Amino acid sequence: MIRAVLSDMDGVLCDSERAYMKQTIAIMRQLGYHGPDTALHAVIGTSMRETYRIMTELLEGKVTESELRRFADAYYLAHPVNYRKIRFPGVKEAFEALHHSGIRLACCSSSPKSSVERALGEMEIRDLFDQVISAEDVVHPKPDPETYLKAAEALGISPEECAVYEDSPVGIKAGKRAGMRVIARRETGFRMDQSQADELAEDAWQMVEIIRRED
Repeated sequence: MIRAVLSDMDGVLCDSERAYMKQTIAIMRQLGYHGPDTALHAVIGTSMRETYRIMTELLEGKVTESELRRFADAYYLAHPVNYRKIRFPGVKEAFEALHHSGIRLACCSSSPKSSVERALGEMEIRDLFDQVISAEDVVHPKPDPETYLKAAEALGISPEECAVYEDSPVGIKAGKRAGMRVIARRETGFRMDQSQADELAEDAWQMVEIIRRED
């Protein structure tokens, strides 16, 4: 029986991965990157530390990681993401249904805490989540299972009674390593390998249907 749903944020609750990728490509082009856009897809689902490491490596010495971080921070500040606008249809209603049915909810993201809190607030769903686990709350980010195991512990629910709602291979692997059932939101734009997920869902409502089927 599933007693808790532990959900990633980016690419699951909102179309932020597409928005972030546009920002990443723009930043990299301005810094002199001439490689294919598809090489940047490697940052999807990773922590900011790993994201900047990959970006710095692809820039092949054109800038240092600290220079990249300063440039990126200024770019993000000047081009903020409107999370309300990119919230996936039905997400608010689907998670409200889970919340009202007694399912415990946690948002488990590799993004910084401030970004996660702001995004959930703008999407008007922050109050639905009992716990928020971010990059600052763990020592080992996804694909390590620590993020999901810490969320389960905070909720007081055993891993086998938790379902993970993810999209990226990194996140799916983290959920499986935590011993949890993983439902992946089907993604085709970045051609991510979601084969390790237990089931695929087209949207949040189909994820809810899968959870209810487990009862």
